[in-house]
Amino acid sequence: MKKVFSLLLVAVLCFSLCACSGDVKQLVFAEANIEMTVGDSRMIDVSAEPAKAVLSKLTWSSSDTNIVTVEDGVVRALSAGSAVVTVKTESGVSKSCNITVKDKVITAISLNKSSTSLKMGSTIQLEAKVTPVDAPTGDLKWTSEKSDVATVNSEGYVTGVSEGVTNIVCASSNGIEASCTVTVTADSKKTNKSQADENTGTVINNFYGYGHFHPDYIYSASDFVFPESSSRKLSRDEIAATLSYMSGYSPAGNYAQDAINEIYARNGYVFKTSNIRAYYESKPWYYADSSFTINDFSSIEKYNIALLEEFD
Repeated sequence: MKKVFSLLLVAVLCFSLCACSGDVKQLVFAEANIEMTVGDSRMIDVSAEPAKAVLSKLTWSSSDTNIVTVEDGVVRALSAGSAVVTVKTESGVSKSCNITVKDKVITAISLNKSSTSLKMGSTIQLEAKVTPVDAPTGDLKWTSEKSDVATVNSEGYVTGVSEGVTNIVCASSNGIEASCTVTVTADSKKTNKSQADENTGTVINNFYGYGHFHPDYIYSASDFVFPESSSRKLSRDEIAATLSYMSGYSPAGNYAQDAINEIYARNGYVFKTSNIRAYYESKPWYYADSSFTINDFSSIEKYNIALLEEFD
C-alpha cells in the first residue's frame, strides 16, 4: 500500500512541475502598440505567464510584410503604414502587437543656389536637397514671394516675369524652409524673331538661365551640339541621330566630347587643353570662372554628361 501511495505522490509532483515550468498559459508584450520610423528596427519584448513557463519555438508573423517584417522578435520598418505582428507558441498560444510606421521627417532643406539672376522670360531650375537624404520629398511646396517678378512651379522651375527681386521658398509640410533670392533683369537687346529664325534657326536665350553667359548675347542652335543639354535631359536616340550627321571642325576631335565640353563651358570651366581653351575663349558667350567645380553642375547636366560619355 505504501508503495502504491509513493508512486501516486511522485506522479502528482511530476505533473505539477511540468505544468508550472513548461505550459504557457498566456503571452505578454511589454508594449501593445509600437510606433516606428521607416528604416528603424527593434526587438519586441515578450514574456510568458506563469513566470516559470518555458518560451521555446516561437513563431513570428507580420500581417503586411510590405510595411514591417519580423524575425525572431526583431521588427524592421520598411514603409509607412500599419501592421500587426503576432507571436505564437508551439502549443498555439498567441499574442499580437500593433505596429505603426511613419515616414522619415525632413529636418533640413538646402537649395543649389542661395541667390541667382535671370532675364525676363528666361527659366532656371532650383534643386532642393533634404536631410535625411531618404526622407520623402513629395510634399515639398515651392512659392514665390512676388509672383509678378518671378513664378515657380512644383518642380522648382523659376521663370522671370518682370524686373525686380523676389525670394523663392521651398518648404516641407512640417515647416522646414530654404530660400533663394532671385533678381530678374530686363533683356537689354531686342531682336527680330523672324530674322533670327531665318539666319540661325531656333533662338536659345541665355541657356534658359544656366551657367555663365554674356548678358546681351542671343544664343542660337548653331552655337552648340545640343543647345538644351543644360535645361532638359537628352535621349540616347537623339544623341545618336545628331552625332551621326555631324561634320566639320571638332575642337576635341570627337563630337560627343564636344557636347560634353560645351556643358562645361557654359559654367565657365577653364580648359587645360590649349586649342579647346582657345576655341571657347573665342566665343562671345563664354565667361571663364576659375572657381567652378563639377559639384556646381545641375542634376540635368550631370545626367547628360554621363549619357554623352557612352558615345565618347
